Amino acid sequence: MNFASFPFDVLFQTDQYLIIDKPAGIHSVELPNEKGGTSVAGQLVAFDNSFALIAPTSGDGGLVHRLDQHTSGALLVAKNNVAWHSLHTLLAAGAVKKSYAILVTGQPLPRQKISGYLGSRYRGSKKVVHSEQPQDRMLPASTSFELTRYFANSAVSLTKALAPTARRHQVRAHAAALGFPLVGDMLYGSKVRLSDLAVDLVLPDFLLHAETISFLDPFTNKAVEVRSPLSMPCQQLLGMLS
Repeated sequence: MNFASFPFDVLFQTDQYLIIDKPAGIHSVELPNEKGGTSVAGQLVAFDNSFALIAPTSGDGGLVHRLDQHTSGALLVAKNNVAWHSLHTLLAAGAVKKSYAILVTGQPLPRQKISGYLGSRYRGSKKVVHSEQPQDRMLPASTSFELTRYFANSAVSLTKALAPTARRHQVRAHAAALGFPLVGDMLYGSKVRLSDLAVDLVLPDFLLHAETISFLDPFTNKAVEVRSPLSMPCQQLLGMLS
């Protein structure tokens, strides 16, 4: 593959896989009723059609995992079928660690963990809910939160989230369940929009950034840890809040 015109910033790559920097606001894969190559997977296939042959589902474009539409950051992509299966096996075993930077309302405790079950109450629901007890359409999930910095003037906090199970909307739903929804995440109860904090910046709907991804390379047996930097507007926002 010739990566001279690759559509995404590459954070790290080997002969077997690459880790790209996904921007916020773009779906990982095409929605069922939307075609046209606007997703990450769609752009990968448009760049090189061989990406359509890598994952078992052709529409995945080699993606080993997915990030939600509004989530930015490190995304793991296989370059061939063998690499996809090897990396997906690590992922399924919980051996791929991911941490997220989030901006939440209020001031969480320095360290918190929430465990239980996450899922949608009905098919097609835009929102997932947390339950301490197993219910239909719910899967086990746990998230740990570590407070990074509290911005007292705006009553918001930069926080680190660790979500090994990576369910749909997991970080968003768990943060809201603990009483500190992501700033701008109106679906999960935020009363303030991210743009209200900095009207002159072009910002995502909320700050949810896959900051690091780490695992043991199955081909070299070497530890890999890759960090994705926050976008410049988000860095500027945090500077303004300081």
